[in-house]
Amino acid sequence: MSYHVGIGPRLAQFGGGPCEPHITCDGCGVERRITTSHVPPAWFLDGKAAPGWTLKREGETRRDYCPKCKGAAP
Repeated sequence: MSYHVGIGPRLAQFGGGPCEPHITCDGCGVERRITTSHVPPAWFLDGKAAPGWTLKREGETRRDYCPKCKGAAP
């Protein structure tokens, strides 16, 4: 799955840098941030693709593709 939880500064001491929750395109690697200042968007909570993105499921594997890569998604 291409969702990455946010890692705050306190957890960053265990490896990796602090970041916001985000999804990553499995084609080109571009990141789309998940808003944390209020309730996460419905598409995220429902396990759907971000607006304009393509979601491909292969069994229990999830792959997300940005608008640029969705035409080239396998």
